[in-house]
Amino acid sequence: MRIHQVDRLDSPSADLAVVVPFVKDELDHITAALGQPPAGLDQARQRGELRGSLYSVSVFRGEPSVFLVGAGSAGDLDPLRYLRAVAAGARSASRAGFRRIAVVVGPGLDHAIAARASVEGVVRGVYDAALLKTRERESFGVDELTIIGGPLDARELEHSIVVAESANVARDLLNLPPADLTPTILADKLCAMAAEVGLECRLLGQDEISALGMGAILGVSKGSAEPPRLIDIRYGDENSAVKLAYVGKGLTFDSGGLSLKTADGMVWMKGDMGGAAAVAGAMRAIGLLKPPGVYIRGLIGSVENMPGPAAMKPGDVLRTLNGKTIEVLNTDSEGRLVLADMLAYAVQGGATNIVDVATLTGAVVVALGPEAAGIIGMPREWIDKVLAASSEAMERLWPLPIFPEHRRRMESTIADMKNTGGRAGGALTASAMMSEFVDDVPWAHLDIAGTAWEESKTAYAPAGGSGFGVATLVQLAFDMAA
Repeated sequence: MRIHQVDRLDSPSADLAVVVPFVKDELDHITAALGQPPAGLDQARQRGELRGSLYSVSVFRGEPSVFLVGAGSAGDLDPLRYLRAVAAGARSASRAGFRRIAVVVGPGLDHAIAARASVEGVVRGVYDAALLKTRERESFGVDELTIIGGPLDARELEHSIVVAESANVARDLLNLPPADLTPTILADKLCAMAAEVGLECRLLGQDEISALGMGAILGVSKGSAEPPRLIDIRYGDENSAVKLAYVGKGLTFDSGGLSLKTADGMVWMKGDMGGAAAVAGAMRAIGLLKPPGVYIRGLIGSVENMPGPAAMKPGDVLRTLNGKTIEVLNTDSEGRLVLADMLAYAVQGGATNIVDVATLTGAVVVALGPEAAGIIGMPREWIDKVLAASSEAMERLWPLPIFPEHRRRMESTIADMKNTGGRAGGALTASAMMSEFVDDVPWAHLDIAGTAWEESKTAYAPAGGSGFGVATLVQLAFDMAA
């Protein structure tokens, strides 16, 4: 994709679509950027058709064609809303056949932030989820992008493009059918991706996982004909003072095991590897952008959770990598089991800071809906660091607590802990259990169950994987860099 920056559009043409986010009653920047208002704009304004309704697109055909996108009211405008408005306009233009797109950076935000949001919005907005349709995906997309009125240097442009493209890579992984993305296939894909961007990749199979004593991962995978995989992608110098571990939950399909989900509850369970997809996308971007002075491992535990004849049963007790035991009361509370071993593996590998990303609980969706992911962990200084990165990355996280009472609710009669504490505060009790596997290493758990997946299409995205988490992990890598 070719990209340009200009102060105003000097060469309009019929094959160019200009995307213009606007808030209610603020349209003067259109004329300033284009030299003249698009034909029909004044009449539409007089008829009250341009109210700035969120993500509504009004199209004015001409040379160029102009796609006005409502960004809501000025008081509610933030970088994420702006990004989505640009994505909605770019998506509409791409579906109309335009391969050359320009974005007018409008008022209301810092221009550099709005320019970054514009670049990411276009790349994300033209994403096509039709991986296996017989038509060519290449019929959609963008060949040339022009940013009108937003200052970005070359490094910022590269960062925005790579992050957005890597989020789209994560979306591809999420959208693949489970038969096309078993743990083995996922491992092979990610090692090939790592090689393409100059990263080291190590794979552990079932025998090696067993030899390490990772009984929780093995327990979850017992019901499946597909063997588990541990994927370890590495960037940087392992002698660096900062050693980040990004841990992803990689359930390539989750039937619930013997605690079987309903048919409706199983429909999108190919997306239960949203955390793994986020880590994979982030490591791709990190390999290309190269944050200095930091060592990063992308660690993914990948399994299927199936109700086969050897499946783990409610009442079974699993022994984990760090020796602690977990009583399994619900086989559908499996993600925390996989993460227990993976967090212990990160600690044993010398991580100085850990972030895990997982589509973990329905409880976080009840609490926050699809508007934000939950962040839980310790100490508060580390949580604040991750929150700052997410804000810069234009992704929403919301902090949630772990109280001593949450840990007590995970106590087991027969084992060190159990894997469920009931419905109340489910996201918090799950995190309390996982906290037993990080020792004193600063740790943040991102529960992205509500944000990893678009259940239905929106103006700015198709139904399917969202790529949530990639941008935050990449920004955090740079924030921690020497």
